[in-house]
Amino acid sequence: MEKNSPISLIKQYLFPWDKKAYIGLITSAIHSLSFIPTAYLLQQLLQDIQAGGNIESLTQNGFLLITIFLIQASLAVYSRRQSIYFTNRQVALLREKSILALLGSSSSFFDTYTPAMVQKILLMDTEATNRLFNTILTKIMPAFIISITIICLLVIFNRLLTFLFIITLPILFLALQPIKKKKNKHLSQYHEGLLQWGEQSDFVAQQHVSIKMSGTSEITFRSITSHLASLRQLGVNMVMGFTYTSQIQEALQSVIVTVILLIGGIQVIKGDLLLEELLTFYFMLFILRKYFTQLITQSIDISEGLSALRRVDDFIISALNHQEKSGDIRLSSIENIVFDEVSFTYGNQEVLQHVNFSIKPNKINLFTGENGSGKTTIIKLITYLIQQNQGGILINDTPIHFLDIDHYRQKIGVVFQDQSLFKGTIYDNLTFNKEIKESSIKKALQIVNAEEWITELPNGLYTEIGAINNSISGGQKQRLMIARALLNNPSLLILDEPTNHLDQETIGCLLSFLKSQCKDMTIIIISHDPAVIPLADHCFLFSNKTLQEHEPFTETIF
Repeated sequence: MEKNSPISLIKQYLFPWDKKAYIGLITSAIHSLSFIPTAYLLQQLLQDIQAGGNIESLTQNGFLLITIFLIQASLAVYSRRQSIYFTNRQVALLREKSILALLGSSSSFFDTYTPAMVQKILLMDTEATNRLFNTILTKIMPAFIISITIICLLVIFNRLLTFLFIITLPILFLALQPIKKKKNKHLSQYHEGLLQWGEQSDFVAQQHVSIKMSGTSEITFRSITSHLASLRQLGVNMVMGFTYTSQIQEALQSVIVTVILLIGGIQVIKGDLLLEELLTFYFMLFILRKYFTQLITQSIDISEGLSALRRVDDFIISALNHQEKSGDIRLSSIENIVFDEVSFTYGNQEVLQHVNFSIKPNKINLFTGENGSGKTTIIKLITYLIQQNQGGILINDTPIHFLDIDHYRQKIGVVFQDQSLFKGTIYDNLTFNKEIKESSIKKALQIVNAEEWITELPNGLYTEIGAINNSISGGQKQRLMIARALLNNPSLLILDEPTNHLDQETIGCLLSFLKSQCKDMTIIIISHDPAVIPLADHCFLFSNKTLQEHEPFTETIF
């Protein structure tokens, strides 16, 4: 698909403007027009000084000039305030659009985007986009409007000097391009190195124990040290690139202004130009130089911001292309599940091949088989986290893609092996911000034998737990995950290796609950645990990319 141009991207996400944006633009225009009386009063002030006459007129013009400068500063602040309100709103809308697209995407979206990439785009790239929008509205546009106004004034004062200045602009621009190109290259290389450093430090934090146990601490350190030496040099190159660019730019501008001053001086000596006119021209040129420099120096923020906005736009498009298809049929309960000739391929690897089975309601159904045989894939197909390549999946005799998927999932409680808790309180992790009575939470915690240890915590349910779950044990985490699944009062409960990390007492409580509740809900369990297998009413054995119903096992066969 053809990518949008930079202008199209900016139009898409920075427009339409609201009232504050237009107020900011109008204020910038008024600010630029204020340079007309500035030039007039400055010329009058210089004439008074040269005449050596009326001190009262000199003082009056001086105070008026100071007043205009203060008004200009106030207008600039007010204009920027209005523009920033607008740009922050636009970035908030962009972030909302990104999150909405992400929440609606299917699991296949994460085949392209890792969680680390998603976090970088939603955090750093949207913030770079924020700087881009602010730069355009609070720096580029005001500087452009003011520069055009001042150039018009300079033409009135002296066409020759203005013409000389204008023709030097492209020369200055072309002279800086090779240096800027090299500077941008160094900046890009430094950012890439910084991202690699972030990945390496994250690897050390995540694999800390594995590194120690494998005896590779020294090797890891040497590898990272080598990268840091390279990163240090890239940082030096980046800073020097900025330094060279700014110094050469300053030098070239100073040369241009000096040449204009010399030519203007010759005109004064010949009598073609008054001294006060030259000084006024030179003062206005000094102001123009400030805004012109501002236009040039914003190229880095523009370049970085456009690249970031491009990544955010690609992210949104990709997420929208991976949206889950949902119908509008709502089920009161999940009574039966049928797989009819279902096949699923992950990339080039065929995981399931023409699978047929039926899950009976209000029974305990056991899925067992070798690791990697497709058990978890079946669960993801049932929960519609992934979609089959061939065949049909029927829920209560209705094709799954005809269902209102959000409503359907509310009928399911599921615990995957790779689920984790997030940074927050135990209560937050259990409820996900839903309104749930503490009595219901207490009942779920009793089932998984977790009420006692939570009650003993200083803040009970409102105790904070770490983002990487380092503040609780594996068994405690597993109990909370199962309790979370039970809080939905599901009509379908799916547990993937539920007894992992649990002690015998907790396993006993959980199995007793499952046996007692199977009359009211359908239960699917993936397990190799000898304690769980005899509990099943129906058993399904995975082997060779397919599934076969089997008589209930009395013991594990794997």
